[in-house]
Amino acid sequence: MDLSCNVGAFVIASWYIRQPGGKQLFASINAPALPDASLMQTFGMSPWPAVVLLTVLTGVLVWHHLKRKSFPVPQPKPRKQGITHWLFEARWHPFVSAVLIGVIALMISGEFLRGLGSIIVGGVFIRVCFEMVIIAFKNNEYPRKIAEKP
Repeated sequence: MDLSCNVGAFVIASWYIRQPGGKQLFASINAPALPDASLMQTFGMSPWPAVVLLTVLTGVLVWHHLKRKSFPVPQPKPRKQGITHWLFEARWHPFVSAVLIGVIALMISGEFLRGLGSIIVGGVFIRVCFEMVIIAFKNNEYPRKIAEKP
C-alpha cells in the first residue's frame, strides 16, 4: 500500500467517526474504563514503603558512587572566562547536575514527591551518562595516555 491509500483510509475513517452512527460505534472505545486513581490507591497500599525503598536505594547508589576510585580525565585549555567557563567548560560533579535537574523539576511540578522522583531519576541518568564517558575513556588508548602523563 502506498501513502495515498493510507491517507484516503484515514480521511474516510475520520468522516465516518464524525457521523451519528460512527459516534455510537466508537462510544464504548472512547469511554473511560478505569476511575482516576493512583497506583497506591489501586493496590490499597501506603505510599511510604515505596518512598523509603527509593530513598534507601538512592543512598546506597550515592555511597557506592562516592567510594569508587576516580580516574583523571584530560581537560582542554579553557577558551572562555568567568561564568561561561564554569557553565560550559569546567567539569562538574555529576551530583551537581542531578540536583539542578531536581530543583528545576520541583519548580515546574510544584509537588515535592514528584520533584523527589525527578531528582532520583535525574541522578540515575547522570550516573549512567558518567559511566558511559568513563567506559569510552577506558576503551580508548589515546585519552588514557594523555591522562597518565604528569
